[in-house]
Amino acid sequence: GAFMVTPALAGTSYATSSPENHSTNPYRLTLVARECDNYSDISANRSRNNLQETLQDLGVDSTYSSTMSNNPVAPWREGNPATQVDNCRPIDDWTFTLGTNITGGTAAAPSRVTGAFREVRTSDTVMRDTAAGEYATADGSSATAVTAAPLAGATTIDLTDAEAAKATKGSLWVQGGKAALNQQLNQDEAAFSVGGTPKYSFASLRCVVDDLNGDNVEYVSLNSERRHGYCYAYYVDQTPKSGRIVVKKETNPSTIDSFKFTGNVSYNENQSFNVTAGGSGAAFDRSAIGAGDTTPPWWVDENARDGWTLTSVACVATNSKGATHSHWTIDDSKVSIDRLGSGDVVTCTYVNDKVVDSTPTPTPTEATPTPTPTEATPTPTPTLIVTPTPTLTVTPTPPLTPTDSGTPTVVSTEGGNGGDDGAAPETAAGGGPENGSSLPHTGSPAGLRTTVTLALLALMAGSVLVVAGRRPRRR
Repeated sequence: GAFMVTPALAGTSYATSSPENHSTNPYRLTLVARECDNYSDISANRSRNNLQETLQDLGVDSTYSSTMSNNPVAPWREGNPATQVDNCRPIDDWTFTLGTNITGGTAAAPSRVTGAFREVRTSDTVMRDTAAGEYATADGSSATAVTAAPLAGATTIDLTDAEAAKATKGSLWVQGGKAALNQQLNQDEAAFSVGGTPKYSFASLRCVVDDLNGDNVEYVSLNSERRHGYCYAYYVDQTPKSGRIVVKKETNPSTIDSFKFTGNVSYNENQSFNVTAGGSGAAFDRSAIGAGDTTPPWWVDENARDGWTLTSVACVATNSKGATHSHWTIDDSKVSIDRLGSGDVVTCTYVNDKVVDSTPTPTPTEATPTPTPTEATPTPTPTLIVTPTPTLTVTPTPPLTPTDSGTPTVVSTEGGNGGDDGAAPETAAGGGPENGSSLPHTGSPAGLRTTVTLALLALMAGSVLVVAGRRPRRR
């Protein structure tokens, strides 16, 4: 998308300004100056922020992008009503200054170059360079030259070897206006001591691929594929008269916290800015507003912040050269300055107190530890032990069986299958009584008084009590 520059076609003329040691290197720079009626007629640079060195905010957003290396500053874009409001006119005999470095500035005293190479002045008319690609189409795809028309209020210069060496490294700087402090742009007329009352206020400068911040210095970057660059400077046809607005923050108790504000004094996209408590504040150099002017008032408002309450807002005006002419109103946290005197400094101080929690803080007490629950030991259920009641066994006295000798024999009921299954009972050896279990009787069974032996099992003694009947009476 970068364009190539070939030697100028026959019949193309230039109004050039070159030093005596004219160089034959191929690098050229065209400088163009324009004046406009209002700040809103001029498109902003790519970054809309408070580095912008203008006394009022600009108009539409920049049409350039971050890929400017493929789409650098060019006349077809700057003079196209479709891409910016074009209510501007050429400035003849305007001065540009080339240098090796820069020094920062403000809206009241814009940036300047240092290590100046030379000053270059615009002429009445410069013919456009119609070499191939010089005015390529918007996308850079065409090498066909656009119909050339005189480029008024411009000058084309051949860079010296020293300037070209800087330009190919992106460190050749261009400034609109003169580098002398006493001819610095945007200064109040009382400070502009050379050439009478200044006529223009700075608005914008953009060079080749540098369209970032809206300050009065831009760098030139050229290379083997881009050997011819353009710089456009815009000014508002208004004598610069400015005042300064300072916003300060104080807190009770003291802190170094940052507090957020909003207001049209800020050129940030959302009009916000921050102020650090206890510091020097945020300062804005802005257009003076006189009595009866139709310029909208400058205003500032603090954003509410949790934990802090606004307790007071107060403004005071000073002027190092004498009386002040500023006027403002305060509505809650908003300050509106409907008159800002030229050279006045209006300082508005916001005071915030920290919110104190009115709920008393309870005195901490030692916490009683909660016992850790343990598994309950079950209470054993009493076990009923039943002691069996001893069974009284009555053993009947077996009947006497007559023997051959006439002596009865006792039949045992213990051991084996005694008497249960009708088996013959076992008799004691010798035919006599065994173990004293019975006493002998005489006579027949029918006449016998039966002797009953009761065997009682004594649980404690484990013995058997035998009760015997009386002996039979003798005859």
